[in-house]
Amino acid sequence: MPECHSATGEWDKLDVCINFWNHPGLIEVIQRNKAWTLLNIGNEVGDHAVTDEQFRTEYMAAIDSLRGWGYTVPIVIDATTWGQNVDIIFRNWREIVEHDPLHNILFSVHSYWSDINNYNRVAMEAINEGLPVIIGEGPSPTAYPACSILDYETGLEVTGRNDIGWLSWSWGGMPNGHCIPNFDHTKDGEFGKWRTSHAANMMVDHEYSLMRTAERPASFFGNDTVSVGGIFFSPDVDAMMVGDTLMVEVLVTPANAFNRAYSWEISGDTGAISLDPVSGLLVAREAGTIRLRAISDDNETVTFTRDIQVVEIPVTSVTINPSAPSITLYPNPNDGLLYINCDQQIPFESKILDLGGKLLLKAHFTGNITLDTRCLSPGTYLVVHTGHDLVLRHKLIIQ
Repeated sequence: MPECHSATGEWDKLDVCINFWNHPGLIEVIQRNKAWTLLNIGNEVGDHAVTDEQFRTEYMAAIDSLRGWGYTVPIVIDATTWGQNVDIIFRNWREIVEHDPLHNILFSVHSYWSDINNYNRVAMEAINEGLPVIIGEGPSPTAYPACSILDYETGLEVTGRNDIGWLSWSWGGMPNGHCIPNFDHTKDGEFGKWRTSHAANMMVDHEYSLMRTAERPASFFGNDTVSVGGIFFSPDVDAMMVGDTLMVEVLVTPANAFNRAYSWEISGDTGAISLDPVSGLLVAREAGTIRLRAISDDNETVTFTRDIQVVEIPVTSVTINPSAPSITLYPNPNDGLLYINCDQQIPFESKILDLGGKLLLKAHFTGNITLDTRCLSPGTYLVVHTGHDLVLRHKLIIQ
């Protein structure tokens, strides 16, 4: 979806974006690739002051120009107020669609909303009235400049249940510059190296995540048969302790691929882990490192590989006292501040160790404490809490 980015928030620059598309080279390449191309007139053009009449009449004129220059692809129109004003779309979309001689218009809203009911409003307008719409940026986990975490999971659920497409902003291959790290889904743009826990949720783990729901039209393929494009393991775990069990789910994308079958390969210290290839159950048997690989049956070049280290940590004490204190830590995976809470006011010492047993951080607390983990490199660590004649352990993943 190529778009013009020269009028963001500025209605008086809409003409700049319209005229941008009047270029023989652009017309030729977009029409040549029309089977899979959308044309977004301009990103987030206009603020809250744009009137309905301005929105209708000037976008109608833009449609006249683009169709007159030879564009037949779907034309995408963003909401005003930096893409967030759903109401200006609701009030004007029918007249704009009817004005297009091809009736080939798609509207885009950007979900930096504190009011999550907007997701439901968009869905109801699409289902009940026929609004052609996508979430052009979102469901967003954050909004600039507050940078607090929004209820993006409601957005995933509403769009997923109602088959509304969405495009997430941004990926992480280049620095976004705002709300670091909330906007960046990956480290260095590499799929699977998640920058935050909500990025992993949006891309893989959530029921309506990108990898579980994204589809490709059969028309993209020469024989109208949708081919596999990617494969991935969930959850994102690269270390286990002897005795651990883990259910691994293999995700194949797109969700409507014709042949979603796959096979497993295990190499390395194969005695360290046993795998049930049907259920995906991993059982850590002994210390060692294994390489787990999933291979698409549709295309053997589509694979995903993960190394998993199994470590054996001796148990130094065990408690069976039901009244013993309980310690929780979150968020996990973690990439900044780690919160440790004990349900009883009892002194504890917490240590963060690497998998070789090296002490990296130590703190004493009663009740709760916050640790800054930004000094730790990405990987898996062991958190050991001692106190009250008790030893408790957690695995901690640093992203």
